Amino acid sequence: GKLFNKNFVMLFCFTLGTCFTSFAQTTYEQLLANIANSTLKDYGQGDYGPTAASYMALMDESGAFVDVNYNDDKKSDWSPVVHYNRLVVMAVAYISPYSSKKGDEALFQAVNKSFLYWASKNPQNTNWWYHSIGIPQNLGLAMCLMRMGDKKLPGDTESAIVSILAKAKNPASYTAANKQDIAL
Repeated sequence: GKLFNKNFVMLFCFTLGTCFTSFAQTTYEQLLANIANSTLKDYGQGDYGPTAASYMALMDESGAFVDVNYNDDKKSDWSPVVHYNRLVVMAVAYISPYSSKKGDEALFQAVNKSFLYWASKNPQNTNWWYHSIGIPQNLGLAMCLMRMGDKKLPGDTESAIVSILAKAKNPASYTAANKQDIAL
């Protein structure tokens, strides 16, 4: 629905931003800011800092969450979904003006490690929806949010995530509810 529309635009913007300079860069940055601001509005004025801290406590040194089964192969209720959903909340906590963890260096490092873990592990599922909609939608949104933070993700982290996002199925081939998810 609404959240995916933002993410599809955001993926387009990441691609656009790597192809153009100056005017397009300004437009690209504005689009990312609009997506981030809309997401923050959706999350409201809550303090997601404590939630982010609880997620950080569940991470190991590699950036994996210890309570997530990254080898899960269920076609629905796939355990790795927890990873990318937490990344979005952690990114919100990092940039939200209402967060007790806004701009927190430890949170930034945890988000970066978590992105890198996802990219290195690249969890797989036979259900195409995760790789074409769920993963790009959430990893892309988390990366967009982090772009609005005081400190930006390293280029190698963004490149690793963009390479995953680029493998998503062409949205023009979607049908029914999946097509509706990406309708602008």
